Amino acid sequence: MRWSAPAVVALVTTAAGCPAPAPPPGGREAVSELAVVLEAAADGHAWALRELGSAYYYSERGRPHDRAEAVRWMQSAARRGVADAQFDLAVAYADGVGLGRDERLAALWWTRAAAQGDVRAQLHLGLLDADDHDAFAE
Repeated sequence: MRWSAPAVVALVTTAAGCPAPAPPPGGREAVSELAVVLEAAADGHAWALRELGSAYYYSERGRPHDRAEAVRWMQSAARRGVADAQFDLAVAYADGVGLGRDERLAALWWTRAAAQGDVRAQLHLGLLDADDHDAFAE
């Protein structure tokens, strides 16, 4: 698929956490952020998969609040190596949100995110290491 320049700019700025770009001059409409993310996810772009997971988890970008659907998108992104998705998926496993609670899988995904430099995942692994008993006890 060939992406238009405004679509690429919108996706990159969204992924970087920057505000959406201003509409281009000349009265042309800006590309819808959601449309870009959906199109990119359909093409298998890992960051877009994570963005959709987040949209369903937090009910953003017009997506309904659906934790099970959010986890499905997060899993796809995590398997493609997106550290943020790996962290989010670990939290979902640790909390049992959108799927069954699984401490082993939570630790696995935190380890993968930590290996990529995700400080939040490193912190969670450190807390698990420091705790001699069930780190997920209520």
